[in-house]
Amino acid sequence: MSARTRAGERFPGKEDDTMRTRAKDQEAAEAAVAHLLTESLLMIRYLAASDGDRPVPDNRHQEQVRTLADLCHNLPAWLDPTIAG
Repeated sequence: MSARTRAGERFPGKEDDTMRTRAKDQEAAEAAVAHLLTESLLMIRYLAASDGDRPVPDNRHQEQVRTLADLCHNLPAWLDPTIAG
């Protein structure tokens, strides 16, 4: 009998609890990423929008837009260890 089987016999349901916890953690991480991406995209739109006085966003706003866009683009790969970066 393997140690894994013995542990399962001594602590029934422990593996199920671990799987449930991991699933909840994964769901929370996915929700956080979705929220972060949504907020970032809204900020990009805000920074890139013309305020009427300037036809093009200034250099500082353009740099912020590029930074946020890079973060949004790279975030899934940074969070998923199975994706080679």
